[in-house]
Amino acid sequence: MTLQDRITRLRELLTKITQGEWTTGNCSNGGVLLQRQPQEGQYRAIQSHVQILPSQDAEFIVLCRNSIQEILDRNAELEQENQRLREVKQ
Repeated sequence: MTLQDRITRLRELLTKITQGEWTTGNCSNGGVLLQRQPQEGQYRAIQSHVQILPSQDAEFIVLCRNSIQEILDRNAELEQENQRLREVKQ
């Protein structure tokens, strides 16, 4: 799968995943679960079952989820700028 294929797939998946800001939450058994905040002050587990994750994995997933749209948009801007500069150079 090429980088462009992965970018396209990421954009597709972004329209299908649980919307809203994601965060992590502590489980009573000491694990970490992924959750979203649909309304101010209310949190809801993203999955219908609790998935125990190492905290660093959960934090990574949440940061990626919350950042990916901005990263993809910035990448697209830079790609356009690079193309413009190539055209000017010729």
